[in-house]
Amino acid sequence: NGRTGWYFRVLKPGVIEAGMNIELMERLHPEFTVAWANSVMHAKPRRHDDDRRLAACPALAESWRTHLEQRAR
Repeated sequence: NGRTGWYFRVLKPGVIEAGMNIELMERLHPEFTVAWANSVMHAKPRRHDDDRRLAACPALAESWRTHLEQRAR
């Protein structure tokens, strides 16, 4: 179904409970959505241009970057 859950970066440790607000402070790479990244990672057939584009994102996890760079070769 393509649903992956929520992705957050914790800037300050603390406690959050049901009913509390969460605020988006900044979106560093608005051109890359979680849905698009997942579609690139799981694409069949592979799209090597998209593999290279996503691998170039500095916020991407190193394991994904390595996998995408190897795949694009």
